[in-house]
Amino acid sequence: MMSCKTTQLRSPGAALRADYKWLADRLEQGVADEENRLNKLGKGIKRKLALALLTARISDRQKDSILERLTEVVEGEISQKSVRITTKTSETLPSLLRQKIDEVQVAMGILQQEKQTAEKEMKRVNKENEDLAISLSRTEQNNRQLEVENHSLQAENKQMEESLRRLQSGKWESEKDREKELVVWNKDLDIQNTKLTRDIQKFSTANAKLRKECKPGSGKMVAKLKSEHKKLTEERLRLKKDVQKLDEDKRKLTIRMQKLTSENQHLRDQKKKLASEKKKAVAENKELKKEAKRLALGKQVVLPPISDKKDRDRAKVKDGMTVQSRSERSRSPNREDQSTHLLDDGARKKADDSPWNKYKEDTRRHGSGDQENDIFDDSDKASKKQPSYMVSTASSRRKDYLSSSFREESPTPTAAHKRFSSYSQKERKSESQTDKRTDVKIEREKATGKG
Repeated sequence: MMSCKTTQLRSPGAALRADYKWLADRLEQGVADEENRLNKLGKGIKRKLALALLTARISDRQKDSILERLTEVVEGEISQKSVRITTKTSETLPSLLRQKIDEVQVAMGILQQEKQTAEKEMKRVNKENEDLAISLSRTEQNNRQLEVENHSLQAENKQMEESLRRLQSGKWESEKDREKELVVWNKDLDIQNTKLTRDIQKFSTANAKLRKECKPGSGKMVAKLKSEHKKLTEERLRLKKDVQKLDEDKRKLTIRMQKLTSENQHLRDQKKKLASEKKKAVAENKELKKEAKRLALGKQVVLPPISDKKDRDRAKVKDGMTVQSRSERSRSPNREDQSTHLLDDGARKKADDSPWNKYKEDTRRHGSGDQENDIFDDSDKASKKQPSYMVSTASSRRKDYLSSSFREESPTPTAAHKRFSSYSQKERKSESQTDKRTDVKIEREKATGKG
């Protein structure tokens, strides 16, 4: 309780001037002495009560409660009898000290108001400083950008100056070259002028001679000139007619060239179509070979009929080619015909004991190979009706089947087998060559027919 009262007194005393500090120190010392005295009295009373209670036969709990009550009573009495300095009366404080305390409090209020205003001003100044810092940063950034632009403009200025110097130097050089060219041109003009003057002199002398020769009395010269003029006019008319004739021929040739170009384009398109048809025929040939192999193995498959009109035309053309090639072969036999004769003569004897002949004999005896024989007979009949290139594909299919059967059944091929396989390869090559020749002949016939 006393500590709170003394702190209330010390706070205004600390704000006094140096002239009245001694009075405040004296009051504080007196209050502290009084507080120490009262504390000592309270402690002495508590000690005496504790000693008195020790001699009494009471429980500790009752002793504590009695001590608490007695301490409360003692502290209340001490607080009532203590000096009250907080109240501003003539008994507690002198009038001069009270006046100074009031002045100090008023000054403190003024100072607090000034402090608040100063804080507000400080906030405003800080805000202005922040705004100024932001504007300063912006101005610095703008300054940097301007410096960069200045550097770029300086570099551009240097480049422009350099280009201007180059242009000026180039202009000077071009002017010098132009002057040189003008000098040379003037020299050439002078030379030509001298030549022309010489020619004029020659023509003038010749003209004078002609005037002397062509007098008004000379009628022979006039007749001669008229006849020459007539000849020249006739020659001119003839040349005009020739030119008109040549123009007409040129127009006809251009029309013919246009027709030929269109026909050439049409032939190219036909060639592309024939190439695609050839690819289709090759694919069909492969499929037929595969189906023939399957038929030979015992799998019955229906062959697709050739119903394409273009394929029939090609077959007719190839029939004609095959007839011609056969007539040529009959006149002059090639190596392939010789190889076929060798195969027919030499390989038949060795092929009699081949597994294929054995298989055919077994099928004929037991009647199990009727379907296969019928298939091959049908293929032979169809080959007679079909065109030459289809016959060649059927024969190649049969030979491919024979070669495959030889490979499957005989692990060690004989010389006849090798000859037979080489013959089939040669026949395939000859077929491809004949196909190419037929394509070329078809294109030529179409071109000649349209031409």
